[in-house]
Amino acid sequence: MKKLLLLLVGLLPLALGALLNVLMLGTLQNTALPYGVIGLFFLLFWLLLGFWTRPLTKPAFTAAAIAHIPALAALALLLYQELALGRYWFSAFGVYPQFFYLPLINLAGRVAFFAHTMPPVYIAGFIMMFAVFRAGGALRRHKSD
Repeated sequence: MKKLLLLLVGLLPLALGALLNVLMLGTLQNTALPYGVIGLFFLLFWLLLGFWTRPLTKPAFTAAAIAHIPALAALALLLYQELALGRYWFSAFGVYPQFFYLPLINLAGRVAFFAHTMPPVYIAGFIMMFAVFRAGGALRRHKSD
């Protein structure tokens, strides 16, 4: 049950990305959103989730790995579409993985400033998410010692 909860936590970036997409294409379409700030708040939220979910598994790395199974699946779909197909599918399997990393695209793009295509940006976003979540778990471990 605890591992299932971690998997569900791992789906939160999809929901947040879908919400951000609705805002970008809907009510805030003509507004320049502070995407860097949104990314920082997302990472802070992700750090806190790593901190709060740390007690669900013994090693903090295991909690981070389980919580990032959805992110890894989304990354695999994105890389397959981008690198193997050269285009995105016009279905949920093509659109939703892009939503997954939408809150971090601005920050990940700054980290992968050398990239001229999206795969390094998605990879940077995954690494940022995993590292921040793992850091939250490590903070919880050190706090409880």
